[in-house]
Amino acid sequence: MARILYLVAGEHSGDTRGGELMEALLKLRADWEFRGLGGPKMAEISDGGVRDWVNEAAVVGLWEVIR
Repeated sequence: MARILYLVAGEHSGDTRGGELMEALLKLRADWEFRGLGGPKMAEISDGGVRDWVNEAAVVGLWEVIR
């Protein structure tokens, strides 16, 4: 039975770290499935289970958050 892990990364460094986590888990067990929201690296590793949304989600600075 596959193990499913849900992940969320809201900017590019989170996508990088999330992708590294996913790769490490896959080395331990090949039956992991990943779902959630991330960036291009996480989307590629998940084979479609993680949607690439970092360009929509990422904000820098206080003004972008307040708007």
